[in-house]
Amino acid sequence: MFKTLRRICATRTHCATWRRWQTTSPSLATSGNVSNAGIEVDDKVSGLTDLQIQLRQSVRAFCTEHLAPYADRIDKDNGWSQLREFFRKCGGMGLLGITAEEEYGGVRMGFTEHCVVMEEMSRASGSIALSYGAHSNLCVNQVS
Repeated sequence: MFKTLRRICATRTHCATWRRWQTTSPSLATSGNVSNAGIEVDDKVSGLTDLQIQLRQSVRAFCTEHLAPYADRIDKDNGWSQLREFFRKCGGMGLLGITAEEEYGGVRMGFTEHCVVMEEMSRASGSIALSYGAHSNLCVNQVS
């Protein structure tokens, strides 16, 4: 979905899920810095690899577009009619099986990458991020 994913895909060519990502969104900033409530966070100081920084940028753009606009309403209504569609998009990006082995449909990444996804999703909507975390860590991770 994002041009920066081309670089991620190039480094993970063994994984079919990563190769399926489409690159139609505008490219993201490549500085490696993100802002949390107006405070700059330098991923290089945090020790993230270039791949992890690209993952952060891609997930942030995805959540900014597909989740953040609905976050307030999700919490007020205690639900979201587009939840299934959102999780299908997450699955299409390979986020639902981020720590699972390829033989189970995952992308075989580590818990650092899982935390990066959780952090970015939490920036957009803490409640949906908790649902994602329960699914990807408590459920899917135990399968593999």
